[in-house]
Amino acid sequence: MPRRIAVHERQRRRCGYAPWTAVLKDNGRLIGWGGIYNDPFDPGWGVELGYYFHPDVWDHGYGRELVSAALKEEPMKS
Repeated sequence: MPRRIAVHERQRRRCGYAPWTAVLKDNGRLIGWGGIYNDPFDPGWGVELGYYFHPDVWDHGYGRELVSAALKEEPMKS
């Protein structure tokens, strides 16, 4: 996981956007990641909007919340 975070941080510095980490407010637990990004591990697809959450937190609306925030904060880049 640290390697992925470092790679996406380099991309954020270069492109101005990268996935965010998703952390629970009440206890600081890392539950997933997502946002607008160019996948540095599978290049060529262009800009994507995606997310992953740990199965323990599925069906709580976190995906919908993350997508909504990402589109408001970072309109799709070309």
